[in-house]
Amino acid sequence: MNPTCKDDCIKILKTYQDKLTPDQYRNIEKAIGHLALEGMYPDQVEIERAVRAERNEITHEQAKAEILNHHRTS
Repeated sequence: MNPTCKDDCIKILKTYQDKLTPDQYRNIEKAIGHLALEGMYPDQVEIERAVRAERNEITHEQAKAEILNHHRTS
């Protein structure tokens, strides 16, 4: 699913709600809101990466490396 609006992104995020604390959920929700203001809508992969970063399963540096590797292979 390629999100075309903020609501699409929030629907994706909601699938991870049980894995996040309320604060973690709000942090990602805010980030989605900021991106949406710029017309950017994170997809499933990007939101899942944000969830892993919020849960400290990956560092922000690892998340950046994943993003760069994804763009290189696309």
